[in-house]
Amino acid sequence: MLIALAGCDGAGKSTQTKELLHRLLSKGYSVSMPDKWDVMSHDKFPECRFITGDLKELKTCIADMEGVSRAMIFFWTLIITLSKENLSRPGHIYLLDGYWMKHAAGEIALGVDRDWIMQTVQLMPVPDVTIYLDIPPEHAAKRKGQFTLMECGRIRERSFESFLAHQTRMREQLLQWCNEYNWNMISALQDKSDVQTKIDSILTPFLP
Repeated sequence: MLIALAGCDGAGKSTQTKELLHRLLSKGYSVSMPDKWDVMSHDKFPECRFITGDLKELKTCIADMEGVSRAMIFFWTLIITLSKENLSRPGHIYLLDGYWMKHAAGEIALGVDRDWIMQTVQLMPVPDVTIYLDIPPEHAAKRKGQFTLMECGRIRERSFESFLAHQTRMREQLLQWCNEYNWNMISALQDKSDVQTKIDSILTPFLP
């Protein structure tokens, strides 16, 4: 079973995914959380040993790439990570933090061809459940405090204004997909515990 948590930067995807992992494990479920950055682990992904340096440097190099090249490497990390997993494993739950949704929305906001993006993501496994955590960018900015280059649409100053502009474009796209694909939407403005309760309520009918 494949569960994806989508949302803009600052929506709480990583926090909620990790805490969902712990809750499911505590209830005895067989569950794991594949991470696209595991490509840095050469023991697990020996075919990726050409990637040297640390994760911070890798992310910096990706942010310096242009257009389709940048989008392709984001999607490549997702595809190669999931290729090592037995997604049809009976009774096992895979949790995906952000999955393709955030990257796809971000790349479209940066001007990468939308049709190319959509054709590429069709190559990826379709989640059994997608939960979209929605947050207005101005609230996300207050949570973040400091911004990365990609979060600000690659604007070097990494200001509040650049974060707001880029995340607004991303949110518009994510909301469109949420309606188009019937994702489960939860407001991320609620207390963390309330978000957890709603996530559990959505997932309960699907859990093995």
